Amino acid sequence: MSGPLAAVFAAIVLFGVAVFQLLLAAGIPWGRYAWGGAYEILPTRLRLSSLVAVLIYLLAVAIILSRAGVVELITNTRVTHIGIWVLVVLFGVGVILNALSRSKGERLWVPVVFLLSALCFVVARSEPR
Repeated sequence: MSGPLAAVFAAIVLFGVAVFQLLLAAGIPWGRYAWGGAYEILPTRLRLSSLVAVLIYLLAVAIILSRAGVVELITNTRVTHIGIWVLVVLFGVGVILNALSRSKGERLWVPVVFLLSALCFVVARSEPR
């Protein structure tokens, strides 16, 4: 798989995750799938955390797409080079943390986060554009 194709797939998945977090912040009762799975409807502090997560996911999309040369959202190549490797590691750690979660709902995220880590790895290993 090419870096740009992996980047587009990763961006699509991350947009989906961002929408999920946005819906959590809006009060949709899917809290069992996030933030430890302790709440159906998230309390205010976790709703705010979901909003922050949306911004972080959008930044991740910008890093991924810029690093692969799909769009030039971030022009600093050092930022995109370091950023993509940070994402590989963070999503890799996310696989472990979700797998270890007591929440059955959170464990469902393992394949999604593994896919994101793998796609980011492909982007990181591809020639920068």
